[in-house]
Amino acid sequence: MRMFLVVILLTLGLSACASPSHTAYVGADRLTFDAVAPEYLRYVEADSSLDATAKERRQRTVESWRLRIKKGGE
Repeated sequence: MRMFLVVILLTLGLSACASPSHTAYVGADRLTFDAVAPEYLRYVEADSSLDATAKERRQRTVESWRLRIKKGGE
C-alpha cells in the first residue's frame, strides 16, 4: 500500500510539472508579481508604522514569492 501511494504521488507530481496549466499558472503568477511586488515593496519601505523586523518580514515574503516563481518556471 505504501509503495502504491508513493507511485501515485510521484506520478501526480511529475505530471503537474509538465502540464500546460502549470505553465499558465506560473506565467500568471509572474505577471501578478511584476504588477504588485514593486509597489508593495515601495509601500513597505515608506511605511513609518512598520519597524525594521516587520519590514524585513514583508521583504522576505516578496523574495520567497519571487523564488517560487523562478523555481516554477524551470
